[in-house]
Amino acid sequence: MKDYRIFYLLTILVLTGIPALSQSSYSVEYNHKYSWQAEGMDMEVTVTGEVPFLTGTNYAVIPKCQTGSTSRLDSVKVVSELKGQGEMIARGKAILGDKSDPENLVILDYTLPVKINIKGKTWFKDGTCAEIWNLAIEEDWSGEIKWNYGGPSEGWEALARVMSPSTFGQVSKMEKHTLEFQRYPVFTDKPLVLVEEAFTAMGLPMKGKLVYRVHLPGIHRVGPDEQYDDNQSIQPNKEYTFTDLHWGPPLNQIKWSVVDVEKL
Repeated sequence: MKDYRIFYLLTILVLTGIPALSQSSYSVEYNHKYSWQAEGMDMEVTVTGEVPFLTGTNYAVIPKCQTGSTSRLDSVKVVSELKGQGEMIARGKAILGDKSDPENLVILDYTLPVKINIKGKTWFKDGTCAEIWNLAIEEDWSGEIKWNYGGPSEGWEALARVMSPSTFGQVSKMEKHTLEFQRYPVFTDKPLVLVEEAFTAMGLPMKGKLVYRVHLPGIHRVGPDEQYDDNQSIQPNKEYTFTDLHWGPPLNQIKWSVVDVEKL
């Protein structure tokens, strides 16, 4: 019996590390918007797109929570690395000058592909054994900017082309925090959303809103009286809270105590 359970756990560890078709439903969606309005300047920037991610290498752990069994083997759970790559599009538009004098307005707009790299980890919360996922995102803004210009003269456009950068050359990393959410149990039938105001403490006429959405496959609503299957130890009760998408710790603070299931 023990040999069968070990084989079952090893099979899960191997198979769930293979990108399955259903995993294509995992994704992070961006919908960021910024604006800068001051005398002589009206600027808007949007960053939109959706990047898929999936589970990678898996490891066996024994979390600090009750499973209803005295066997260490029965207490084993699987944690995973998460990974994904994709591309967002940043779009910017600026109107310079006095809008009461439209013939002399200067208009700039651009598009820029932003490469996204996602890394993450899953883990189990002490006590409740709720499964938590954390995603760190790296943004590469070093792609080539495509500019469009409009101005009162051809000479101005030539000057703008000379002065405009061909790339922002910037790489932004989530080093201090991650996107965190509870994957199991799930009590929602909609994407997980994090909305945050940007530039609030910079003292600039810049305003903005960050909007992240995490899309998960198989999200469904579970009633308070509905039971999970026999393989899931957690039952709905008032001890569990189900927060929306929020900021969590950096990945280097999430530690695993990996076990060898063949030695249990």
